[in-house]
Amino acid sequence: MNKGWLTGQLTPKKQASPLWVELCDSMEEILQSHVEPLLARVKSVSSIFTMHEDDLQKRIDELGQFFAIRGRDKRTKPIVLAQRLDEIHLKDTDIPIVNTLYREFQGLSVTWEKLYAPVDQEKYPYGQVLMTKESVDQAGDRYGEWFLTSRGVIRVPINEVMRSFDSDDLEQSIADLMAEFALYIQPLVPLHIVFDGAELSLKYTIPELEDIFRVSAIDISFTGALLLTEIAENIDTPHLTAEIESTVQTGLAYPAFELHFDTTSLDAWSLDRHLFPAIDPNG
Repeated sequence: MNKGWLTGQLTPKKQASPLWVELCDSMEEILQSHVEPLLARVKSVSSIFTMHEDDLQKRIDELGQFFAIRGRDKRTKPIVLAQRLDEIHLKDTDIPIVNTLYREFQGLSVTWEKLYAPVDQEKYPYGQVLMTKESVDQAGDRYGEWFLTSRGVIRVPINEVMRSFDSDDLEQSIADLMAEFALYIQPLVPLHIVFDGAELSLKYTIPELEDIFRVSAIDISFTGALLLTEIAENIDTPHLTAEIESTVQTGLAYPAFELHFDTTSLDAWSLDRHLFPAIDPNG
């Protein structure tokens, strides 16, 4: 509503009257402070994401225990309610329980654990031995074969409960947690499943030391004599031979023998002729 809207509806003569103007202003103020908020609230009721907080809580209360919402943050209530409205179609499963534990107890690793019982009912009557899947794996073949029952528990780590409730009184923290389970979790349990309460567990981590190998000493010894033999050195060369025929030239006689510098016969007489005196063929 625009300011002065009601005054603008008066006739020009009445608009000139201070009494009529003040009356219209007072009525307009009442409409803006009381009527318009109610109209806006009624308009917002059409959606859970726009409705007033009180109307939303009233809607949740009218839906019943299945839709009880623990969320402390008021801004997340519409989203949680929308999720719960969708989970109503899965009420015969453990999906609403698992989702609620994850959504409502943030930071607290509580889980829904199914219970198993031994097949041998004569030796272990039903109800005397009920174990979670983890305990069944640890038991091995001690109880024989197992079957899945219609029972379940909520596993709660004690150390995380103490941290979540910020209390040194363990019994009181467990009692407060169980009260919240009874209000928010137990209504989600399907009618054909028996809720056996909570199973307390203690989680702790022991870091393993790193394996480090350090060499402090090195000792080398021989139990017998060490014999080293020298390998014989052999040099094999191919056998080379050369033959030179004696020739005679005018005024020069060549000796009738072969000259050798090494294993190769002399085959270049003109290069080494100074080694022998010249021979006169005339005497």
